[in-house]
Amino acid sequence: MSNSRSNTINMSLLPELIGYHLHRAEIDSYREFMKDFHGSKYTPKQFSVLVLARANQGISQGAIGKALGMDRATTMVVVDKLQARRLLSRERSTGDRRKQEIHLTARGIELTEKLVTHAKAHEASLTANLSSRETATLRKLLLKVRNSPENELADM
Repeated sequence: MSNSRSNTINMSLLPELIGYHLHRAEIDSYREFMKDFHGSKYTPKQFSVLVLARANQGISQGAIGKALGMDRATTMVVVDKLQARRLLSRERSTGDRRKQEIHLTARGIELTEKLVTHAKAHEASLTANLSSRETATLRKLLLKVRNSPENELADM
C-alpha cells in the first residue's frame, strides 16, 4: 500500500522471503535473457530443450521434461514449436515404441551453438557483480534449496 507522504511502498514481509527474491531474480534474468538474445524469439525453456537435445541425441521427450521440471503438456508444446521451426525432429524409439526420441536437425545444431554463445554472455552479465567464489556459492545454495525434501516430493 502506498504511503500518503511519499511514493515509497511498504513491502511488508516480502524482502524477508527467499521465494520473493528468487522470483524477482527469475523475472530479471528472463528479461535480460530476452534482451541479450536480441529478440531471437527463443525462450529459456526452448533454449534448455535445445541444449539437452544437443548433448543427448535421441533423448526422450519425457526425459527432457523431467530434467527441466516441466509437465508433459508443457514439454509437448515446447517441442512442437521447435519442430515447427525445423530445429528438431521426433522419431519413435526403436527400443520402446511408446517413446519419442528427440534429434536436432543441422539447423537446430547450428542455432543451439549460437544460442549457447549468447547464454554464456548472459550468464557473465548476470553474475557480473559477484566474484567467482560468490557465483559458486550461489549455485551451491540454489541447488541446496532445489534439493529440499519438499522439492523431492513434488518431483514424484
